[in-house]
Amino acid sequence: MTERCSTVEIILEAPLSSLAGSGTISLPISGTSSLLDVLQQLYEAAPAELKPRILRVDGSPVAGLLFFLNNRPVAAGTAGQTTVQAGDVLLLCPPISGG
Repeated sequence: MTERCSTVEIILEAPLSSLAGSGTISLPISGTSSLLDVLQQLYEAAPAELKPRILRVDGSPVAGLLFFLNNRPVAAGTAGQTTVQAGDVLLLCPPISGG
């Protein structure tokens, strides 16, 4: 039987959405993948300006980047073990600073 491919919706909060040129990106996914796999796929498809805001050179998530999978927070340290499936919604929030 052929495995059906569907998508994961990724919502990018500002300024990530400005760098991507869109606030929402749909990525194809078959079966289940880890959150880190999805981030790597997003990295590969992202404009050059967005890439350093997603993953570091070593392939780990950028420090301070917040993840919410289906409205539930996910710790960056568990990105390799967190399962993402077709139909899931992933929200990426950049670190916020101010004073």
